[in-house]
Amino acid sequence: MDRRANEALKERLRRDAVDPAKAEARRVTIAAKQAKRMRGVVVEIRRKRLNGLDRPRNAASFDAVPTDLEVVVS
Repeated sequence: MDRRANEALKERLRRDAVDPAKAEARRVTIAAKQAKRMRGVVVEIRRKRLNGLDRPRNAASFDAVPTDLEVVVS
């Protein structure tokens, strides 16, 4: 591959990386692969308890993200 062709390929890959339509196509492809791998798998999300009490969260900070969740895969 000569240098000009290599540069053209890099430029095309850069454009494809930021193209929203291509990004959506990548998301669909990845989701399909993940769904195929996860066929027949049951995922259960449970809320963890700290000494029987829910942990208080401040909605104005990063603590608003629930970190007290437990994922069980069977």
